[in-house]
Amino acid sequence: MAIGYNDGRLLIHLHFQKPSRWMHRRVERVDFISDNLCRHHVSLDFDVQRASVVQVARTAGWMPTSLLLPLGLMAKDPPLTSFDLRDDAGVSRPLLTSQETAEAAHQALRYVASKILQPQVLSDASRRTLWDIVSRPASEAESALKGWYDPTTHTYAAGSEESRLMGDAAFKLIVSELVDNYIALTPIDPTTTRQLLKYSYVSDVPWEAPRLVDRIFGTSARFTFPVAAGASYSYHFELAAPENSDVRRLALSEVAGDPPSAANAKNLMRVDGRREQMHVYAHEADRSANHAVVVDLVPQRRGLVRYAWFGALYASVALVSGYLWQLFTRRLEDANVEALGAALLLVPALIAVYVSRPGEHGMAARFAFGARVAMVLAAAAAVLGSIALALGFKGLALANFWLGSSIGAVLPTLYLWYVYRRSGEVIDYETTRG
Repeated sequence: MAIGYNDGRLLIHLHFQKPSRWMHRRVERVDFISDNLCRHHVSLDFDVQRASVVQVARTAGWMPTSLLLPLGLMAKDPPLTSFDLRDDAGVSRPLLTSQETAEAAHQALRYVASKILQPQVLSDASRRTLWDIVSRPASEAESALKGWYDPTTHTYAAGSEESRLMGDAAFKLIVSELVDNYIALTPIDPTTTRQLLKYSYVSDVPWEAPRLVDRIFGTSARFTFPVAAGASYSYHFELAAPENSDVRRLALSEVAGDPPSAANAKNLMRVDGRREQMHVYAHEADRSANHAVVVDLVPQRRGLVRYAWFGALYASVALVSGYLWQLFTRRLEDANVEALGAALLLVPALIAVYVSRPGEHGMAARFAFGARVAMVLAAAAAVLGSIALALGFKGLALANFWLGSSIGAVLPTLYLWYVYRRSGEVIDYETTRG
């Protein structure tokens, strides 16, 4: 389809300007497919007739026959997959091609630049730079933007066209967003009233440098989802925890990684849900700020973590009791080796069932890594205690051997108790309007 200057003008006002009541509600839900991929489900509830720019365009007579509706910013790299756009009746809707999307964004930037530079006309060199920014991959777009300023001082020439453009806060924000993202667009009839569109896509899980210490000590690597909280009158984000995992923290922020502060808490709100699924929302969030939803997941308290702790505790009590019995009475060496050995080997037998869990979600497997290691260590300690009896150790040698086995079981038990206790905690960053 042919895209002109007026399409860009409408796009700027619909997507990049302060939120108006024409986009009533935006709801995003994230489901984890695996430990590497997640699926986003987004629904848009809107009425373009309430957009002031649409009313002005219709009155002034420059309304295009087809209105380009901005669905949201999508990352250029890595490319999204399985994108599916449908209306409320489930009918598939068209999406603009990458070339058409770039042209619409280019026209939008030209419109903003013309408002800043008037009566001066945007130069051909700047037009080419803006085209490279919206049409190239993120790395090349960033290089094109850097071509505007002195590479040694990273400054713009005083009074230059570039300095005037980048000195405008709105233009700088828009250009910065279009370096790493593109605007997903779909054509709609500009005469229609309230509508509902839904789309979904698959993206990489946004891990923040997963650390071994997180996996060992039962904590999750933090996820930060960039969100368009300011692109609608009301924004909602829902997250369903993977199987055998819980949401420990869910917060909406204007700065990635931080909970709402006193400075930005006025319009940011939080609604608690179940630990398996939680919901956060913003009402009239600042469009000029970058928002992010911060998520922490932990292993679910029930299930693997609970049984691992109970199993390790059983091994610890048995080994410590046997050590004290031998130390003070020297009667452990005279016990029924077969019966006592069978009782101790019950621990690794039970643990083996929980270490190997076919069909377990990949995310839960990551978080349970430390618990599994602790289970194996406790089981190994119980096996060593049985071996000492089978080899016929006696006296102080048997006591010392069981002392070492006891320590080998107690340490994993204390660790599993910490994981079990921590997985039951919820960090509450709830804020209320006002």
